[in-house]
Parts: sequence; C-alpha cells; structure tokens
Amino acid sequence: MTPSEDTSRPEPRSSTGGHAHMRCPGCRTKIRFPKQRRGQSYIHSCGTRLVLDSRSVLVGQRGALIPRGGQRSAWKVALGLGLAGTLLLFVALRRASYEASQNSEALTVQATPQPVAVEPRAPRTPTPDADSPEAAVLPEPQQPEPKPEPEPEPEAPAPVATPEAAPTATDEGSASLIRPEAPPAVEQLPVEKEPSTPVPAEIPPQLEPAPDVELPFDEGLRTAAARWSECPREERSALVAQILALIETGLSESHGQLAARRLQLLDTRELRGLFKNKELAAARDLHRQTWVDQRLLQACGPYELLQLRELCKDWKLKTRRKQTETLLSRLQPSSRFAGAQKARSKVRERRASAEAVVATFQHERRSELLDALAGFLDQQPVCGTARDRLSALFDALQLEPGHPLRQRLAEAAAVSATALTLSDEKFDAQLSKVLKPTITELFDGIEKLLEADLGGLAFDLYQTLISLDPDNERAHRGLGHERIDGVWYRAYEASMLHAGFAWHDRYAWVPVGHEERLAAGEIFDRGWTSLVAADQKHSQVDDPWRLQSEHFTLISTAPLEQTAAVLQRLEAVFLQVFRNFDLFFRGEQGQRLIFGAAQLDARLVVHLFASREQFLEHADVPVDWAAGFYSPTRAASFFYCDGPTVSFSVLQHELVHQILGELSPGHAPSWLAEGAAVLLEDAFFAGALLSTGGLVDNGRVLRYARNLQAGGNEHSFRAILRYASGAQWDSGDISANYRAAGASVYFMMHVDGGRFRGDFLDMLYDAYHGAARPPEYYFGLSLECLDTMMERYFQTAVR
Repeated sequence: MTPSEDTSRPEPRSSTGGHAHMRCPGCRTKIRFPKQRRGQSYIHSCGTRLVLDSRSVLVGQRGALIPRGGQRSAWKVALGLGLAGTLLLFVALRRASYEASQNSEALTVQATPQPVAVEPRAPRTPTPDADSPEAAVLPEPQQPEPKPEPEPEPEAPAPVATPEAAPTATDEGSASLIRPEAPPAVEQLPVEKEPSTPVPAEIPPQLEPAPDVELPFDEGLRTAAARWSECPREERSALVAQILALIETGLSESHGQLAARRLQLLDTRELRGLFKNKELAAARDLHRQTWVDQRLLQACGPYELLQLRELCKDWKLKTRRKQTETLLSRLQPSSRFAGAQKARSKVRERRASAEAVVATFQHERRSELLDALAGFLDQQPVCGTARDRLSALFDALQLEPGHPLRQRLAEAAAVSATALTLSDEKFDAQLSKVLKPTITELFDGIEKLLEADLGGLAFDLYQTLISLDPDNERAHRGLGHERIDGVWYRAYEASMLHAGFAWHDRYAWVPVGHEERLAAGEIFDRGWTSLVAADQKHSQVDDPWRLQSEHFTLISTAPLEQTAAVLQRLEAVFLQVFRNFDLFFRGEQGQRLIFGAAQLDARLVVHLFASREQFLEHADVPVDWAAGFYSPTRAASFFYCDGPTVSFSVLQHELVHQILGELSPGHAPSWLAEGAAVLLEDAFFAGALLSTGGLVDNGRVLRYARNLQAGGNEHSFRAILRYASGAQWDSGDISANYRAAGASVYFMMHVDGGRFRGDFLDMLYDAYHGAARPPEYYFGLSLECLDTMMERYFQTAVR
C-alpha cells in the first residue's frame, strides 16, 4: 500500500546550525533532523515516514507499519477535544506565534498541538506448523512486543575488540549438526541493527555508587544511563569509553545464560538511549554475534536451540537464525509414546521452573546481596567478632581474595579499631536485616524444590542458607538438626551425644570427657587401651574393627585412623548419591533420608581389608583383577588398603551400586547401572561435601570426549543400549563399555542445560523397580536424534 501524506504539519521546535529540532507526528518523540536532508525521507522507530520539506517542516507519512487511519489530523483532534479544548488550543497557538515573532534569535520550544498517535500494530509472528520439528520438540514461546529500531547513523561503526576471537563461518549454508574434527568456522557478519527483546523485569531505582566500589554490571550501566541524559555533549566521549570498558569486562567475564541475561539487559527501555550512540551500538551488536556464534558451536538440545532461535529473531541475526533452524530440523521427535509426552512435558516444565530458583540466586540475588553488604559496610563499624562474621560470610559467598568487598572490610576494620563498636547482638540484628530478603527467597526456593521432589537441590540450598546465617533455626529444623550446647547436629550425631559418645576424626566414636586419655594415645575398646595394641588386635580377620555410622556398618582390619577416614567417606558418598539422584529417592521418606531425619531399616555393610593379600584370600573375589566389588547376593561391598591409601574411585563406584541396589527391589540394565556409578566415581571434596565437578573432573567421560574429538571410535548412544546383561557387558572392550556408559549418563544428566535430568532419573527409578521403558518414552526424541545430540555434545563439550 502506498503511504499517503499526512495533512498535519507541526512547526519545527527549534533550529540551530544545520539541524531542525521537532517532534515526530506519530509518536511525539523529539527529533534532531539535519537540514541538509531536506526532501529525503526515512522511517522513524515508531513506523512513521518522515520528510523535511523546503520550509524545514516535518511531514509525516503513514508507512507500512502504521495502519490506515493511524495518524489523525489536527481538526479530528480538535473535534475530539470539544469546544473548550479547541479554544485552549487556539489561544496556545496564538501565544506561540506571537512569542516566536518577538524573539526570532532565541528560539524557544513552545507547546504545540500534536496529532493523536495510534499504537502501531505489532507484526504478526508466524506460528510453526503443528507437525513441524520445532512445534513437536518444544512449544513455541510467546513473542514479546518488538522494540523500536535505532535511528540510522550516516556511517557504519568501527568494530570493537572482544576478549576472545569470535568463531568464523560462511554466510551461505548452515552449520552441520555433527561437527567435524575442527570446529566449523563462522564468518564475522556485518552488524545487523534491528529491534531487540526487552527483559521483562522491573529495574530498581538508581542509586549513586560509592566511588571505591566496583559496581555490578547492571548497576554500572544504569548509573551510566542516568548520567547520560545530564552529561554535556562535549563530555560524552569519556562516558562512552567508561561504558565500553564496563560492557567489555562484564561480557568477557560471563558465560552461558549469565552472558545471555546481560546481553538482554542492554535492550531494556532504561538503557535504550545509550545505544543510540553508534560506538556503543557497535560494541553491543558485536558481542551479540560473538555470543550467538559460540552457542551455535555448542548447543545440541532442542530447548537450547529454540532459545537461541528466539534470540536470533529478536536481534535480527538472520544468518544465525537459519543455522539454528537447520539444527532444529534434525532433532526429530519420536513417533513412539506420543501420548505420554504431553504429561511428561508438563512435569519437565515444573521441574525446570523449580530448578531455576538455584540459577536465579547464583546469578541475580547474589549480586543484590553483595550490593546490600557494600552499603552495610559503609554504615557500621566492624572489628573483632563483627569482622570475623563478615569474613566468614564472604567465604560462604565464595568471594575471591582480591574482591573489593574484602578490601573494604580490611579498610573498615582498620578505621574501626579505635572507634566505638556495636555489641555482638546489635551487629547480628542489623546484619540479619540485610540478609533477610535473601534468606526469605531461599526458603521460598526450597519449598518449590521439595514440591517438585528435588530434595538434592533443596539440600544444597539449605546448605547455602546456613552458610549465610549459621544460627538460622528454621533451616536447621528443616534439616532435622538438633541443638546441643549451642551447636547444631544431625539427628544421628545428636543421638550418639545423648548416649555419651562424640565423633573424633582420628578415632571415630569416643566417650565424651576423656580428652586427656585420647591425647596420651589411649582409645576406648571395650575398655581403655593403647591405640597400637588395639590396632594389632583388630588386624586379624576373625576379630576386625566394627564401626557404625548413620548409614553404614564398616568391618575393617585396617588401622583405626584409616578405618575412621573411610567411614567418613562412606557417609559423604551416601549423601552425594542422594544429592545427584534425588528423584530416585522420591517422596517424603526419601527427603527425610537426605536430611538425616529418618534412618535406614538396616545399615549397609562394607568390608575393608588391611592388604590386597587379605582381600584375595577372604573376600571371595569374583575376578583376580578386581580392586573392589559389590555382591548383591551377600548384600555387602569389599575393598582393601594399598598401604596408607584406599582407592576412593573404586570405593565410590561400588557404593553407588550398593546404595541404588539395596534401596530398590530390582537390578537395572548393566549399561545404566555402570553409567550411574561412573558418574560419581571421581567425586571429590569441595568444602564439607563431595562434588562431581564438571566434565574435566570425570576421567572416563573426559577420555570418551577426547577420543571422539580426535576421530577415534567410541560406542554411540544406541550402541551402548545393547549391553544390558552381565554377559553382554563383559564382552568386547570393557574399558570402552565403561567410557560409553558413563558418557551416556553424563549426557542425559547435563544435555540441554540439564533439562532432561529429571527424565533420566525417572528412567533410572523405573529400571531399578522393574518397570523399564525405552529411552524414547522419557525424552520424547528418537534414538537417532539422541545419538546425534550425544555425539555433538561431546564433540563440542571441551575445547
């Protein structure tokens, strides 16, 4: 449709130099229009076509984005306002005309009538066909309202340096789903300036930052935006340099979803004015392209790719969007079990919503808490116990030694050394006020996780909450802890204290109140005796140590100190199995076991021998090369000491078999049981708890990925499914079987940002409970698709 010229012609607001200052007839936005462009036209961000005629009058035309009748003429406005409004407009026009004629040199902006602007109709977003891969894999998210595009600049901006070179690829064609040995190159395409999606979040009021504190990324940008409108034009170059440095630092130090959130923050209405500057817009657009290129090399799950496609739409990165759609087209849904997928999708979304609480705290609430603590440091004198309390709090928040808050704490403590300090009670009360919003949100998150049966994640949030507020009674009660003499204990430890025994890291359970005898080298073994004599006595297989913990009975011929260390490790592994496979222990009873509020019907039995010779002679080893094993028929696991050490990797692997096997009625297929055990065999202590770490911390899975990347042969996802029985598992290259089984479980737990973790745990639960179904039932994707996703995942996982 050819646009027709608008009859309303508002007078220019002011005219200085070679520009005319006026307001757009469509959206009433103030515009600085070069006079040299008389007769030329362009589409304003609201969709109105603007032309400056020979009299420097802005002429509005209805463009393609403005519906017919979208701009009403001035006489329609007058009729709508009524007679009184018309008279007022007439008086205002007369007054403006009179003042302009009296003072032509000092042009004053006067209020003039504006045509009523009708909101432009949002372009219709095409909906994928119901049979298309995109629609089948994941429902199409709702499209946010498009943002106004920036005003055109006369020249293209110069590129801005980024900390990492962006990957390169050709503009034609699409990236292959299965990546070759070398990563596909992605060409540095020209900056595509188009509308972006606003972040649907409320921005708090801007506060002036303290000069000696490094502000978070979002607060720094909001501060810059507040200063931008007040900064004289000749001084803006310095502010632009500061903003560029902030963007460079903030985006180079963030990865994954945090980087995506920060990029989306640049699109918010509050910051939009900054990026009318061509240098800032170039930096933003180049960072967008770099981030999308990196994600294109790594994304292999349907949810990740759909998110990436939406960002490419919002940022108008057409070439990248085509590449994403090509990858999505290869992720075909399974035609089997289609009826179960609707219900499973709802459960998956519920779990993902609950798990998002953890990510929100890590990436957003933590930053807000650090800001609040910075303000708290400015207001309170800190020394003595107050300094120690804040230092412990910074340790809980994992602040690095050189963090500005740690430096400020040291400075504040030096200043406060001679000042009047608050009492401990008053200091704790004021610090509690600062922590209260974060604590409240953590409790809300814990409730959501428990409702979704994600007890392991809830346990982790409880630990985070207690690290921030060590004496929080509600958190300790939620974990089933009991307070004795001002110290909180797990339920089993409290019961032992009531019986007169306390845990000792070297001697296991010892009678309370006999520290002097322990220091002298005596231990209680049905009576007080020397440690050397007791170790000699219990080194014989017919009279071993028998130690109990919350979940285990450990029968050992090893020295007592070594036996006590192994018993502690057993409990740590038990807790880690529950944290990783929480949905396997579903229901209230499973959560009570994780938190220590419930006990097992019978403790798990573990045998530890002082030497390999003892192990081979007395453990009835199934194969001579075994370094440890779990026997379901004997309901016990068996290990040995190699001098002063124990192979914790073997111990942790076999304990996973024992815990999953004895807390369920059945046995899973070999590939699934072995893969779950491989996942935890390399777990290590991170603080007081074990952690599985990342891919680089899992030896067998890392070797699988390295072999694939080097072009070696490894079992595919479909191939490892064939190793279901013990005889099948023992056939062929058993090392390759272990690598592929561990890689398959790792893949299912982590692919697509962990979105299928719950589906995998459902599959693990059903398999151990005798109701195994094919993987397509749980994931809604064909085996061919899962094969493709797994190969791409490990081809791009570690670089």
